Amino acid sequence: MIPKPKPHHFAPPKPAETKENRYNVEGRPVLYLSCTQQGVAYELRRDQQPINGLYCQEYVVELDSIRIADFSEPKLDNFIHMVFDRAEHGRQIEGVNREDYVFSQIIANIVESQGFSGMIIPGTCSTPSHQYKNIVIFNPEKFWRSWINDNKEPECIDKILQDS
Repeated sequence: MIPKPKPHHFAPPKPAETKENRYNVEGRPVLYLSCTQQGVAYELRRDQQPINGLYCQEYVVELDSIRIADFSEPKLDNFIHMVFDRAEHGRQIEGVNREDYVFSQIIANIVESQGFSGMIIPGTCSTPSHQYKNIVIFNPEKFWRSWINDNKEPECIDKILQDS
C-alpha cells in the first residue's frame, strides 16, 4: 500500500527537475493550481479517464499579498480571450504537441516581466456545470509553503468527476 501523501509532498519541482510545461520552460518551475477540486481532476485526466490515486492539497493563496494578472474574467477584451485560447489549445489535434508550448511560455514570460507574481487563467477543460479557474505562480519557492492549509490533509479526489 502506498502511504497517504502529506501536505509538503505537493511542492513545486526543484529547478533541476523541472520539465517544460504550458507556462514554464525547462529549469524554471511554476506552481500550477486550480480553484476547485474538479478543476484539478479535469486538468489531469487523460483521454477523458480519471487518474487513480489522485490526491489534492488545499492551498490558501493570499492574492492580496502578491500581484496577479487575472485573465479569467469574461468581460475582458475578446483579444485577451483569443490569446489564451491559442495559448491553451495551440495547434493540437489529438493530445498536446509540445511545440505549442512556445506561445504560452512567451505569454507567461511577458506577464512575469511586467512584475506579476502569477496569473489567473480560465480552466479550459470546464464544463457547463463545472466552471473553474487555474492559477499559475511564477517563482513559487517564495510562496508555496506559507499557502499550504495545514488544517486540511491531502484528499483523494480520483472519483470526484464520477460523483458530479
